[in-house]
Amino acid sequence: MPQAGNLQQVDMQEDFSEAPCADLRCCDYREFMEGLGTGSVDLMLTDPPYIISRETGFSKIKNGVERFAVSMDFGEWDKVAIDLDALATQAYRVLRKGGTAIIWYDVWKISDVECAMTKAGFKMLRLIIWQKTNPVPLNQKATYLSNSREIAVVGVKSGCPTFNGEYHNGIYDYPIPRHGGKKIHPTQKPIDLFSDL
Repeated sequence: MPQAGNLQQVDMQEDFSEAPCADLRCCDYREFMEGLGTGSVDLMLTDPPYIISRETGFSKIKNGVERFAVSMDFGEWDKVAIDLDALATQAYRVLRKGGTAIIWYDVWKISDVECAMTKAGFKMLRLIIWQKTNPVPLNQKATYLSNSREIAVVGVKSGCPTFNGEYHNGIYDYPIPRHGGKKIHPTQKPIDLFSDL
């Protein structure tokens, strides 16, 4: 395991004492992954920036009344694209034979992840879905469909994959973490979802 060095350790405000192998970092993935040995990782589970931040024009206050407003500006970190080819190549390098990579990405750009993983050498590519059980409400006059799903590509490095469960349909139902649910990031995935994966 690489030393923290200039990597920032994250206080996840969560008790991971039952999972002593968890080493969660908030850092530039390139710096972190360069310090990992080839074939030293069983699972790489990542959620890179989707590059979807934008102004919505919604205001929390209208005519002096506070109201529900959805912000689509997640921060500066979501405005700079990462090199998906480089990410997939590094993931392939650090995974052991049969290791798994799971990369979440914007549904409209998910084919970019699939292409990058294919180029890197991943096999058995499949999609998984996080079905949000409490999606953010949308303007019902503009659309009748909710935006309640997020997609990831799952790939295996050559070799026999490790699968510690039964056949799964690839659809995972979990609520969006809310402020009361120890949410520490604007696009945070549920810890229970990651545990399930």
